[in-house]
Amino acid sequence: MLDTAKFRIHICCGKVMHTKCAKDFHGSKLSLETKNSCPWCRAKVATKGTKEEIRRLRKWSQKNKRWAQFMLGNRYDEGVGVPQDDKRACMLYKLVADQGHHLAQYNLGNRYKDGRGVIQSDTLAFKYLKLSAETGDAEAQCNVGTYYAKGTGVEQSYTKARVWWAKAATQEQETAIENLKKLDEIEGIKTTSSNFTDNSSVLCSKCNKPAQTNRTLRKCKCKGVQYCNNTCYRAHWKEHKAEHNRLVELLPSTGETKEEPTEDKKKSTDEKNNSKTKKQKPNDRCACGSKKKYKKCCGSKKR
Repeated sequence: MLDTAKFRIHICCGKVMHTKCAKDFHGSKLSLETKNSCPWCRAKVATKGTKEEIRRLRKWSQKNKRWAQFMLGNRYDEGVGVPQDDKRACMLYKLVADQGHHLAQYNLGNRYKDGRGVIQSDTLAFKYLKLSAETGDAEAQCNVGTYYAKGTGVEQSYTKARVWWAKAATQEQETAIENLKKLDEIEGIKTTSSNFTDNSSVLCSKCNKPAQTNRTLRKCKCKGVQYCNNTCYRAHWKEHKAEHNRLVELLPSTGETKEEPTEDKKKSTDEKNNSKTKKQKPNDRCACGSKKKYKKCCGSKKR
C-alpha cells in the first residue's frame, strides 16, 4: 500500500482496493448510484475538499491512521476544503514521516529545503529525503544524489551521488539520467544509452554493487530492497528484518519473511513429505484424487 499508484484507500471505511480493480468496478455495467458508492461499505463517495471528506479524514486521523494524516496534511498544504496553512501541513507531514510514510518524508524534506512552514535546514531536508529514497521513491533518490553532488547538508561525494542517481535512473527518472550524463562528462566516462537501462545501473542495497551480467538483482518480498546475491542477503538480514516486517504488514499477500526455517518448520515439512510416500492400503481411497480404491487405481498400475 506504499505505492499509491497501485492501491486506492476508501476514506469512508478505511479499506483498500487495487487501482485496476477500482477502475473495473467503476467501468462495469452498474447503476450510477452504485458506481458513486464505496464497494465495501456502500457509503457515497465524498468529493475532494468537501465538508464530508474533511470530516472523514479528521475522524481517521484521530485514530492515528497514517494515510489519513498524510491526506489531511495535503489538504492544508493545498488549501482545499480547509484554510491554507503551511505550518499545519508540516506538522501533519512530520507526524506521519516519523512513522515511516515515504511520501510524507519526501514532502517534509522539500519543506525543509525551501523553508516553507518550518525553519529552513539543509541537514533535515537531506535526512527526510534520504529516508524517502530508501523505500524506492525515484524523485527522492534523485534529490539525495543532488545533495551528495553539491555537498548540501552532507559531505560532498560524487561516488554516492552516482549511486543514488543510478537507482533513480533505473525507474526512468529523467533528471537523474541527465545528471548521470553530466557526471560522466566530469569524470571522463563514456556515456551510452545502456548505462541507465541495463543491469549495471541496478545496485545492491547492501554493497552497492551492480547485478551480474544478464541477471537482475534478487528483490526482497517486502519490495523495499534488492541484493546482488544470497551472501549479501544473509549478511543484511538482521539489520533489515525490522523494516522488512513493517513493510510486509503494509503490503497485501506478500508472503512470509525470509528467515531461516526453524526446527519445528523443518519437522513439519519432513512429516508432510513422509506422508506423501506412506504406503497405502488396498481398500483405502487412492491418494491421487480419484474416487476409486487404491488397489483398482494406482495400485493396479504397479502390478
